[in-house]
Amino acid sequence: MDRCRLILHSVIEVTPEKKVVWSLHQDDLPGVRLAWVTTLQVLPSGNIVIGNCHAGRDNPQLVEVTREK
Repeated sequence: MDRCRLILHSVIEVTPEKKVVWSLHQDDLPGVRLAWVTTLQVLPSGNIVIGNCHAGRDNPQLVEVTREK
């Protein structure tokens, strides 16, 4: 990822030219609601682990997604 911006309920990847190339929003994942996105890590596989803080007991605290979601 060249640049990734955390906007609480979303993750948005942009190029240095400010073109959005990937995003994940609050309700994009079936059965998971993003609450307060506090951290992320790109794994060697290319998958992304997202910290989902204050998500409540019905939602995971860590979420691993592919770029295809």
